Amino acid sequence: MNTARPDLLNAASRLLGPCETARFAGGQVPGAVLRVRDRTGREFIVKRHSSMEQYHREVAAYRTWAPALADRAPALVAADPGVR
Repeated sequence: MNTARPDLLNAASRLLGPCETARFAGGQVPGAVLRVRDRTGREFIVKRHSSMEQYHREVAAYRTWAPALADRAPALVAADPGVR
Protein backbone atom coordinates (compact mmCIF):
# COMPACT_ATOMS: atom_id res chain seq x y z
CA MET A 1 0.00 0.00 0.00
CA ASN A 2 1.30 3.44 -0.92
CA THR A 3 0.79 5.86 1.96
CA ALA A 4 2.34 8.88 0.25
CA ARG A 5 -0.77 10.86 1.27
CA PRO A 6 -1.91 9.52 4.65
CA ASP A 7 -3.90 12.75 5.18
CA LEU A 8 -6.03 12.00 2.12
CA LEU A 9 -6.33 8.33 2.99
CA ASN A 10 -7.54 9.27 6.49
CA ALA A 11 -10.10 11.72 5.04
CA ALA A 12 -11.35 9.07 2.60
CA SER A 13 -11.68 6.48 5.36
CA ARG A 14 -13.63 8.95 7.51
CA LEU A 15 -16.07 9.70 4.66
CA LEU A 16 -16.27 6.29 2.94
CA GLY A 17 -15.34 3.75 5.58
CA PRO A 18 -12.14 1.71 5.56
CA CYS A 19 -10.09 2.37 2.42
CA GLU A 20 -6.70 1.50 1.00
CA THR A 21 -4.56 3.37 -1.48
CA ALA A 22 -5.08 2.14 -5.02
CA ARG A 23 -2.75 4.64 -6.68
CA PHE A 24 -1.03 7.92 -5.83
CA ALA A 25 -1.15 10.55 -8.56
CA GLY A 26 -0.37 13.81 -6.83
CA GLY A 27 3.16 14.57 -7.92
CA GLN A 28 2.48 16.80 -10.92
CA VAL A 29 -0.61 18.75 -9.86
CA PRO A 30 -1.26 21.53 -7.35
CA GLY A 31 -2.88 20.14 -4.23
CA ALA A 32 -3.03 16.35 -4.13
CA VAL A 33 -4.85 13.48 -5.78
CA LEU A 34 -5.21 9.94 -4.47
CA ARG A 35 -7.12 6.94 -5.82
CA VAL A 36 -8.54 4.77 -3.03
CA ARG A 37 -10.44 1.49 -2.90
CA ASP A 38 -13.11 0.69 -0.32
CA ARG A 39 -13.83 -2.74 1.18
CA THR A 40 -16.11 -3.69 -1.73
CA GLY A 41 -13.43 -2.87 -4.31
CA ARG A 42 -15.10 0.32 -5.53
CA GLU A 43 -12.54 3.00 -6.43
CA PHE A 44 -12.76 6.70 -5.67
CA ILE A 45 -10.64 9.76 -6.41
CA VAL A 46 -9.77 11.87 -3.36
CA LYS A 47 -8.56 15.41 -4.00
CA ARG A 48 -7.12 18.23 -1.96
CA HIS A 49 -7.10 21.58 -3.70
CA SER A 50 -4.41 24.15 -3.14
CA SER A 51 -7.02 26.90 -2.60
CA MET A 52 -10.59 27.20 -1.35
CA GLU A 53 -11.49 28.93 -4.63
CA GLN A 54 -10.47 25.83 -6.60
CA TYR A 55 -12.32 23.59 -4.14
CA HIS A 56 -15.57 25.58 -4.40
CA ARG A 57 -15.31 25.80 -8.20
CA GLU A 58 -14.92 22.03 -8.62
CA VAL A 59 -17.63 21.12 -6.09
CA ALA A 60 -20.03 23.53 -7.81
CA ALA A 61 -19.25 21.99 -11.19
CA TYR A 62 -19.87 18.46 -9.91
CA ARG A 63 -23.15 19.50 -8.30
CA THR A 64 -24.35 21.57 -11.26
CA TRP A 65 -23.01 19.98 -14.44
CA ALA A 66 -22.10 16.37 -13.68
CA PRO A 67 -25.72 15.22 -13.13
CA ALA A 68 -26.62 16.40 -16.65
CA LEU A 69 -23.79 14.26 -18.05
CA ALA A 70 -25.09 11.16 -16.24
CA ASP A 71 -22.66 8.24 -16.49
CA ARG A 72 -20.26 10.22 -18.71
CA ALA A 73 -18.96 12.15 -15.69
CA PRO A 74 -17.80 11.02 -12.27
CA ALA A 75 -20.27 11.48 -9.41
CA LEU A 76 -19.48 13.63 -6.40
CA VAL A 77 -19.74 11.22 -3.47
CA ALA A 78 -18.63 13.55 -0.67
CA ALA A 79 -17.17 17.01 -0.20
CA ASP A 80 -15.46 18.25 2.96
CA PRO A 81 -14.34 21.89 3.02
CA GLY A 82 -12.22 21.10 6.07
CA VAL A 83 -10.05 18.90 3.86
CA ARG A 84 -10.83 20.83 0.63
